[in-house]
Amino acid sequence: MHHPNSPTVEPGKSSKGIGSETEVHHLLETVEKSTQLANQNLAQQNSISYQQALTQIAITGISKCFEWISLANPAESHGQKRIETYRSMIDQLNHLVQTAAKVANQTFQSSTDSEMESHGVPKPDSPRN
Repeated sequence: MHHPNSPTVEPGKSSKGIGSETEVHHLLETVEKSTQLANQNLAQQNSISYQQALTQIAITGISKCFEWISLANPAESHGQKRIETYRSMIDQLNHLVQTAAKVANQTFQSSTDSEMESHGVPKPDSPRN
C-alpha cells in the first residue's frame, strides 16, 4: 500500500536526495575505482611487508653464519667443512632476499601498470596511438 506522504518515483527518475541515474552511475564508478586503488595499495603493501620479513630473516641468518665462521677453526677436523656450510647458507639466504625483491618489484610494477592503464596512461614501453 502506498503511503500518502511518500514520494512517487517514476521510471527513469530517482527520488529526491538520491540524484539522477547519471549521478548514481558516476557514484558507482567512483566507488569501483576507489576499491581498485585500495586493493592495489594493499597488494603493494603486502608485497613490501613480505620482502621486509624475508630480508630480516636473511639478515639474522647471515649475521649468525658470519659469527660461526669467525669462531670456526679451520685447523680442526671439521672446521673447514663448517666454514663451507656457513658460506653456502649465506649464499642461499642472499638468493632468498634477491628473489623476494624481484617478486616485490614485479607485484609493484604490475599494480602500477594496471593503475596507469585504468586512467588511460600507456605504459612507457607500449606504442602510442
